[in-house]
Amino acid sequence: MQDASIFARKHRGKGEEDAALTDDDQDGLQEEPGSVGSGTESSDMPRVVPARFVLEARPPESLRGYADRATVTSDGRHRWKHQEWLPLHPQDMPLFLGDHESQTYRTIIDHFNVVDPLNLRFQSSGDTTYCNIFVWDVTRAMNVEIPRWIDGVKTWTNSIYDWLIDPEQGQYLGWESVPAYAAQEVANEGYPSLAITEPRLGRLGHVAMVIPGEGEIIGSTFYPMCAQAGKTNFVGKTVYDSLSFRYRKVDYFINSHAGYQFISPEDSSR
Repeated sequence: MQDASIFARKHRGKGEEDAALTDDDQDGLQEEPGSVGSGTESSDMPRVVPARFVLEARPPESLRGYADRATVTSDGRHRWKHQEWLPLHPQDMPLFLGDHESQTYRTIIDHFNVVDPLNLRFQSSGDTTYCNIFVWDVTRAMNVEIPRWIDGVKTWTNSIYDWLIDPEQGQYLGWESVPAYAAQEVANEGYPSLAITEPRLGRLGHVAMVIPGEGEIIGSTFYPMCAQAGKTNFVGKTVYDSLSFRYRKVDYFINSHAGYQFISPEDSSR
């Protein structure tokens, strides 16, 4: 397993506005009118302002910017170029006002159109798959971003696992390890939930979103419903249906906090 300490950042003591969200902070979240997403006009509905967390989660300076805008089909499906190294443009992101409901979560999943073979962003290339890019986009849309970049280095599934369990990173930001059935229950309440393989030396991992649904018991094991990008992209099958999970140790993480956003170290000092 990669040493999680390489991702550690000392953020305590920078002031409350730069600290990650804790249970005591939730009552202090501000609300402001308006939101962005899918090119919509600003809404009069209030949205939760996420807590700020200091982390260099941008691509290297030579690669910064946004992915090209999506093309939208006549029936409203979004299709992007591959460009897995770039975040999606804010106007291509789904509308999210911090309302954690089952239907809202499923609408966000469907927005990214992961099952469309003409949506190149999530299509595998040879043995290379982009499960982490789908998870990046969904969690970024829900204000609990799993970073694609840390200090100019791409994250992959194994390093994402280390980041999630790091007490000064993902764990501090509200990511919590839970049993499979709890991940399904939390997803059914509209909060982001993940299924992810435990790292094994020399072997690539896999990660997927646990989504609202019933799940399935096979033998004595409960498998939640999920959506994934991988060798096969799907929405609405169980974790057992993913061959990338079936013969691996799978852990589950949830985040039921109000959210966070990354700011760069240089911006935090302004």
